[in-house]
Amino acid sequence: MNVIVIKIGTNVLVDSDGKLNQAVVDCYAHQSKELIKVGYSPIFVTSGAVQLGRTSGINLPDKKSLAAVGQVRMVDAYRHAFDNEGLSVAQMLLSRHDLQRRQLYDAFQQTLAALADASVIPLVNENDALTNSEPEAFGENDVLAAIVAVATKAAHLIYLTDQFGLYTQDPKTNGGKRHLVCDTSDVAKEFFEYCSRAAATLGMGGMLTKLKGAQLAVAGGVEAYIANGKVCVEITDLINCRVPATRFFAKRPHSDLTNHDRWMLSCRAPTGMLMVDDGAMEAVKQGDTLLARGVKKVLGEFHAGEIVEIVDGDKIGIGCGVVLIDSRALELKIEQGAIKDMDVIHRDHLITY
Repeated sequence: MNVIVIKIGTNVLVDSDGKLNQAVVDCYAHQSKELIKVGYSPIFVTSGAVQLGRTSGINLPDKKSLAAVGQVRMVDAYRHAFDNEGLSVAQMLLSRHDLQRRQLYDAFQQTLAALADASVIPLVNENDALTNSEPEAFGENDVLAAIVAVATKAAHLIYLTDQFGLYTQDPKTNGGKRHLVCDTSDVAKEFFEYCSRAAATLGMGGMLTKLKGAQLAVAGGVEAYIANGKVCVEITDLINCRVPATRFFAKRPHSDLTNHDRWMLSCRAPTGMLMVDDGAMEAVKQGDTLLARGVKKVLGEFHAGEIVEIVDGDKIGIGCGVVLIDSRALELKIEQGAIKDMDVIHRDHLITY
């Protein structure tokens, strides 16, 4: 079966009054049954637990407690809807730490494959009840959805939001002056400039985080879409280009990637980056080793052996890989100017977006 990952945002799942819209869940549960009939294996990455915790009527002190209460309500809504379609669901709660060890990443893939073989629908969410710091958190479910899509060699990743896709300007404030970005072969740098820095009304992300997720997905061989889920879009119409949406074509086939590549794409350290010059950027894009002389600046902290993102001067990611030296040691050596030809990330452990 072809895997299809569907990420449902809080603004789709929850009404403006903060309560769960059961009709939305019912709609996509029914579509899951139809998708299975035509050879797809759906996986849902679903936001909304924190917001449902807020409307639970229980006085709770923090986001972690809200997530713990809301998660039960959310999964119960999905279970009820899928039961009505004769389908079973399974819950997976993840933190970034769970996937940073290669053995656990492999186990994650094996569990998802076993569920798909049994026609059980996984419901994946970040473990907000426990994660409370950047090294532990994915930051938003948009990135987690891309990680799931890459790990499962999905054919499609679909972001269901309250907009019809990526616009050249914010459609909520510039309705008559924006254009929908349709099919594109790249998550272009200027796309990030189109995005409002504001988060979604009820959720944690926004269009910017969806672009980051799409960038990861297409680098991992997955076609990605941003579409309006509040209108209960037909998924088969979406992937056959019969409804308005933004589509990002995969940059490479799954066969060009090793599982080591998928792990690197999925598990880069969130707290450290390497800003490189133009020469190093072109070399990395050509598949060469990143040398110390091409590193302009070390951002954040990381340790040797961690997966670190490589960024340009505007902090837009161009790739990632396993770094060979701690951040502080690299900073000192660059300042001393004594290691211009030292390998920082070897080409065998580097992948571009």
